[in-house]
Amino acid sequence: VLGLNITGVAPILGMLDVAFKEEGANAVQTLQTIPYFLLMVASILVGWLVTKISKRKIVSIGLLLIAFVGTSPLLIDSFSFVMISRVLVGFGFGIISPLNAAIISDFFDGKDRAALMGLHVTGMGIGSIFINIVGGILGNFGYQKYFLVHLIALAAFIIVIYQLPDTGAQTQSATQKLKLNKMVFELSLISFFHTLFITAFMTNIATHILQNLNGSSALTGIVTAVQGGFALLVGFNFSRISSALKRNTLPFAIFAAGLGYLSVIILPHNILGIIFGSACLGISLSCFMAQASYIISVSVPQISIALANGVFAVIGGIGGLLSPIIINNLTNNIFNNI
Repeated sequence: VLGLNITGVAPILGMLDVAFKEEGANAVQTLQTIPYFLLMVASILVGWLVTKISKRKIVSIGLLLIAFVGTSPLLIDSFSFVMISRVLVGFGFGIISPLNAAIISDFFDGKDRAALMGLHVTGMGIGSIFINIVGGILGNFGYQKYFLVHLIALAAFIIVIYQLPDTGAQTQSATQKLKLNKMVFELSLISFFHTLFITAFMTNIATHILQNLNGSSALTGIVTAVQGGFALLVGFNFSRISSALKRNTLPFAIFAAGLGYLSVIILPHNILGIIFGSACLGISLSCFMAQASYIISVSVPQISIALANGVFAVIGGIGGLLSPIIINNLTNNIFNNI
């Protein structure tokens, strides 16, 4: 389901641009990012909600919101209605996103917890691929049909109802207080810059391949697929990787990203250099997200895990949102001065 959040409406942005051409391209592109505003609110709010309502009920509410609000544009052909639905569906994603790591931490420890953190990242990647394929097929029958992909949240809802134990609301005590520590904010700050630069690569590499390498959209797809493939590979094997690297797992993730960027900088006109860079970034993204989630889960009280992951997701996400603005301004100023 979180793969649906990653994909958003990207597969039908071209169709939406045609359907709502009077709104302008910028307004249409906003449909892809607008859910993030309520997602940020919900991600922070959920840290308090777990002290009032059980995680099982919170996740169920979030999944139903995604399923029904997300599908609602199927009924009304209106830009304003689509915009409102996209805003509201962000609240649903904001509710369930921080709770994944919190629920894993409720039932698993040690290597099992690390392994499931890796599978969690893998699941998001597989979900994104699935949504792109199925959503693309549905989109062939009209942009409104694409929104049927949100019904996948109903399948997740059924699994939650029948398989997830209801542990009740968490209560604060002398040892379990709703608080964050320095580690959460340090990891969140690292995530801000990590996401900032990876987003810059993802949003610019297609243009670079098409304009400077005389490539095609198929070649761009291969580069993107390589990144996703290596991210999935790391996710499936994260338990082994973290066991081998131990405290060096997070530095390794940052090193892999640096190696990827270096490859693209040194070999900007060599497609093999770009593919190697894309593979390195896939490794870095999966390894960083899984290890950071694991570190957060063991560095704060159990009652604070949802809040900590919410803060981590919000600050990292802001890096992604600001990436085009920051990177474009930096490059324009640097190269204009040169």
